[in-house]
Amino acid sequence: MDTDSVNPSGEARTGLSYLEHLTVRWCNTAGRVLLRGKSESLKKVVFSRPRCGQWKCPGCGENNARRWVARVAHGVEHYQSLGMDFHFVTLTSHRKLKTPQATIAVFRHAWDVLGKRARRAAPGMKYVLIPERHESKKLHCHLLTSAPMPTRWYKDNSASCGLGYIAEEERLLTVRKAAQYMAKYTTKQAGSDQWPKGYRRVRTSRSWPALPALEHSYEYETEVMDKSVTVEGQTRYWQDEGYEVIDLTGDAGRNK
Repeated sequence: MDTDSVNPSGEARTGLSYLEHLTVRWCNTAGRVLLRGKSESLKKVVFSRPRCGQWKCPGCGENNARRWVARVAHGVEHYQSLGMDFHFVTLTSHRKLKTPQATIAVFRHAWDVLGKRARRAAPGMKYVLIPERHESKKLHCHLLTSAPMPTRWYKDNSASCGLGYIAEEERLLTVRKAAQYMAKYTTKQAGSDQWPKGYRRVRTSRSWPALPALEHSYEYETEVMDKSVTVEGQTRYWQDEGYEVIDLTGDAGRNK
């Protein structure tokens, strides 16, 4: 169990280290079991609840967004070290699609066709794609890609694939800028249930680098607590026993 929790300011979402983006966040979904980790050598007790992992959960949705920001930054840094440059592209839905449902239904095929064209034009293309819903609920997309095609290429090809004619491309120069874009669009998804069930909020090219494994402490013995046990009661008990108590559950602000 990793008990070193960083709590960055709201302003710092885009400038954090990978580890800081993986800050422990609590799950807001009701009914999650209570876990207690105890270290005799460190004289610490840690309380936490396993995450449900759903984007619609405010706590887990924010955690998912932070993990993706970290993973995208890690991947861009890796590919830039291999000499790749990255570009940011915004793609829209076709103007003839009148309903939000229609824009979502068309997207999968349209992106499949456009992605194949892009890979032919730029072999070995790496990308991260984030679908987003406009205020009208119609779909548009944000694409971070190593493919160097200009705005004109996307305008012409997007429209013929079933997406919109309106498209915009700009070159990215830094990993920080990539993280800023990802933070802007992934955090909008946190706590939201605006997509069909099972819809992928973030899509990447094959073999986009995973985050490096975090170091864990194995000095903690973890136990699932009985449903009648409360963090408040356990805190008093273990403090009386001389332990430092760390509460990562967020129970004070959630429905149990």
